[in-house]
Amino acid sequence: MNQIFNVSISKRDGSLTSADLTLPATPYQLADALEQLRADGAENVKAKISYCHSSGILNLLPTASGNLYEVNALAEKMASFEDWQREAFDGMLKADAFESSDPIPIARLIDFAYSTECCHVVGGITTDKELGEFLVENGLWGDEETLTEDVYKRLDFKMIGREHRLMEGGTFTANSYVERHCDLIEAHRTLDLTPPSLDYTVLLKISKGFFNDPASDGTQAMTLKLPATEAQLSAVLEQLDVTSWKEAGFACIDCKAPMLIDLINDAEDFDEVLQLADTLAEMPQKQLTEYKAILATTRCSEFDRAVDLISRMEEYIVTPEYETLADVARDEMSVIMSPDSVEIMLPYLDLEGYGHALVKALNADLTAYGMVERKDRQPVYAPSEQSQQGGPGMNL
Repeated sequence: MNQIFNVSISKRDGSLTSADLTLPATPYQLADALEQLRADGAENVKAKISYCHSSGILNLLPTASGNLYEVNALAEKMASFEDWQREAFDGMLKADAFESSDPIPIARLIDFAYSTECCHVVGGITTDKELGEFLVENGLWGDEETLTEDVYKRLDFKMIGREHRLMEGGTFTANSYVERHCDLIEAHRTLDLTPPSLDYTVLLKISKGFFNDPASDGTQAMTLKLPATEAQLSAVLEQLDVTSWKEAGFACIDCKAPMLIDLINDAEDFDEVLQLADTLAEMPQKQLTEYKAILATTRCSEFDRAVDLISRMEEYIVTPEYETLADVARDEMSVIMSPDSVEIMLPYLDLEGYGHALVKALNADLTAYGMVERKDRQPVYAPSEQSQQGGPGMNL
């Protein structure tokens, strides 16, 4: 799906923890973002649009923060736009900007996105003169029977276009003339923002064609939810009219551990993808969080290595309670000092700096899922086999 927004998300309780996210996001990517913020639900997380890939006009206007799922729903709708709908959205947005300088609420942007059918869009018309010529040539102004050739030559098309635009509340975008002909659809009032109940661990797009190339035969593409039974897998092969998975291509759409999405796309053995899905489905939530933390801190970029990390998780210590460097510092102080002494010292300490020094001393890393360190005190980003071969200074 096309990228629409870059957003910054944070908890509404004033916490300093924040994260960057690209929308629209998959259900598991949204859930993962909430986990990184330690948020109970999307209603406790605000999303602020920092950049829009689809609308240059929106980047010029202030927008209010919105519920994470609300902003994602807007992004999903905009990702489905045809060209004329994008022009209609920009036109409504530009016209609205003349009426108020206040930040635009996400609810109003949603109404715009669902109200493109309420607009007339004329492509290639970007000036009053061009609009006037269009109106006259298409019989939308004056009496055609009285428009002799001589009268036609004397018409002030610019004035005709301007008067019509002002009277109808129309506006020009970079590519079109947009005019709304009915009231906005209040879609935000009925939008269902309930998180879906997910019945898969990995969601794949499968198609007949070359291995790992779903685009080779898009007409036969279908989705496959994993884990799947042998009967379900056989049924997919039959529908694709292939005898084995080597004749099919696949692409990962969503995954319970979102960092694996791109890595799964690079997998060469489909059976290993099936096995990974089974393993993730059996992981308790605590173990899954630890696995995601290890994936993040080891900067894993290969499918085989990501799979191998599952069997080597016992080599790491993950402390999910550490959300910030200051948390690390406070915890260390509580161990070496009495509570009263800690309270006295806190105003005079650089907690972030102290926490950074502690993490560095442990060869650890603070991820969005907590602090990760190795039991052998080697740098967290150096696999054990390379550490043993190359010594403690051997990095990836």
